Order: sequence, then structure tokens, then C-alpha cells
Amino acid sequence: MKPENIQLLAPLFQILGKNEVKEVGRLSGFIQRERSFSAAQFLHFLFLKKSEIISDSLETLCTDLAEQDIFMTKSALNKRFDERAVTFLDDYSKRSFNSPSPS
Repeated sequence: MKPENIQLLAPLFQILGKNEVKEVGRLSGFIQRERSFSAAQFLHFLFLKKSEIISDSLETLCTDLAEQDIFMTKSALNKRFDERAVTFLDDYSKRSFNSPSPS
């Protein structure tokens, strides 16, 4: 992830730290081994793309990821959007809302 984009995630990771995001990714089954596309990067990508992610083609999404120095095939990206991704986002949301506010 490019350093200038890490600042965009600062508020997101104030709620749950990167290590906690990684843990949620592992516990949900979303992350099974270290890859070039981490749970934190997945969140970052979703938040940057917002509603565009629904209408953009896989090719466009892969191009957008490549601009973030994350290189994936259309097939690999398509496989990431599965039940484990939904479980990860659900678990992340629940932990975020149950977390005490940062001081």
C-alpha cells in the first residue's frame, strides 16, 4: 500500500488496529495465508471505491488495484468476493461498533 494512502485509513484503524483487522480476517476465514492483498488493503479498497465497486468491471477493479501496487488477476479478485469476505466485513463491523471510542 502506498504511504500516502495509509493516512486515509488512519480513522478506520483508530477503531481497530491493523493487527486486529488481520486477526478478524484470519478468524473469519477471509485471510488463510499471507498474500499480496491483506485484510487491511481489502478494507482500504472497499472504502476508496464505495458504490463504484458494484458497477465497475473486474478489469477496472484490477486496474485500480494495480495503481495501489496490488496486482491480481480478474479471476483471483472475483474469488475474493465470497462468503468469507461478507463474514469478514460483518465481524469487522461488529468489533468496530463494540470497541470503546479512541481517546
